[in-house]
Amino acid sequence: MYRQSQAKLFADDSNLFVIDDNLEKLYDKANSELSSLSRWISSNKLHINYEKTTYILFDQTKKAPSTSVNVTVSVPPLHINNRAIGREHIVKYLGVYIDDRLEWTEHIDYITKKVSSLTGILYRSKAALPYKCKKDIYFALVHSVLTYCIEAYGNVVKSKLESLVVKCNRLLRLLQSKPRRTPLRELYSQFEIVPFYHLFEFHTLKFIHKCLHATTSTPTIVQNWFQRGNDLHDHNTRHSANFILDSRINPKSISFLGPALWSKLPAFLRNDPSHSSFTKCLRLHLSNN
Repeated sequence: MYRQSQAKLFADDSNLFVIDDNLEKLYDKANSELSSLSRWISSNKLHINYEKTTYILFDQTKKAPSTSVNVTVSVPPLHINNRAIGREHIVKYLGVYIDDRLEWTEHIDYITKKVSSLTGILYRSKAALPYKCKKDIYFALVHSVLTYCIEAYGNVVKSKLESLVVKCNRLLRLLQSKPRRTPLRELYSQFEIVPFYHLFEFHTLKFIHKCLHATTSTPTIVQNWFQRGNDLHDHNTRHSANFILDSRINPKSISFLGPALWSKLPAFLRNDPSHSSFTKCLRLHLSNN
């Protein structure tokens, strides 16, 4: 039977994605799929936690410049097993806060508060911690949080990241016992990390490199996000191995921005098949620029 939705499962976390350009048709599709899902669950003697079952409506329609508040659009109800499903504007999915306009404000605020809280704790105990311990704490509790899914949330205007960058810089000065006027480049090179504003670019390019050179360990569905000339034709042209930038794709999506960033890299980086060597050289390249 033809399916109108896609299910994404991770452990006991299940999500159903339904797409349509027309809002009314979208809700009709969703209710139809939920009805089928309810019958399948009942037939397999499974149970739904209705209290945790919600939905989010992603809408990228831009507001008019004169509009100061979001206009609430009247939408029909969604039901599963004759129970209404509540609508959320922000959901936490696999550790990431996702809003219905994909602006990532909530997730960035969450990380900023986490860094700020850790700074306060470490300030009171900085004298008792050796340097290596401070560095380990940064990578375990801060850097891992900053880089988690940064390929998704990191592509925002710099003004949205400004507060987070300030908090990170302050924490690095604290951990390294550096004065306030210490150049930022020195702070980041001390821990051998990429400056924060380059983190999105750094991890996106590493992701592209894996799709190109580590095909056996990268899921095919992920590799298919990026098309090259030789995927569309068999002609051995000079640019057949280059990525194709599809103008129909959202320029903010990784499917478009990833290849765009990759095309700007020096040839020696693009042609390096070793991931460890590529990562090391890319870090230097971004830090120097």
